[in-house]
Amino acid sequence: MTLQMALLESKMEGEDRGLKRGYQVEAIQAVEQAVIGGRKNILVAMATGTGKTRTILGMIYRFLRAGRFCRILFLVDRNSFGEQAQDVFATVKLEDLLPLDKIYNVNKLGDKTFGKEIRLQVATVQSMVKRVLYDDTAPGATDLSQRYRILRRRENRADCYLVDHDSRTA
Repeated sequence: MTLQMALLESKMEGEDRGLKRGYQVEAIQAVEQAVIGGRKNILVAMATGTGKTRTILGMIYRFLRAGRFCRILFLVDRNSFGEQAQDVFATVKLEDLLPLDKIYNVNKLGDKTFGKEIRLQVATVQSMVKRVLYDDTAPGATDLSQRYRILRRRENRADCYLVDHDSRTA
């Protein structure tokens, strides 16, 4: 089944997916169409208080459910954004009254391994830089180039990267 067919068969049902505003559904559908069209880089800009975290939740859920992406890295630039997202991932009911973190394996802030069974990793940009530059726990990683090669292996990386960036921290 193609991504387009999988997403079309997975009807958006706002309230059932934790989305309370029509523009959240429209944003998710626009991103889906861009991905179906082959776009690799997509920017979604939403103002403070417009439900970005719930929109991201809907996007993550639909991409995982459709099988388009198997492993998603959700990067945030502050711990508070990651904690907020984790709360939403743990409380908003999506499927059979279960939240995202009960449907899929989710790594939280501070979880350092991105094992094969993990479908979503929440991490700060700073923690990812630290893992690449300073993590000596990776087997065989004695210098930066070896650590980089290990992290680039398919089993150690995500196939989708979502970034929640606050322009006030830029």
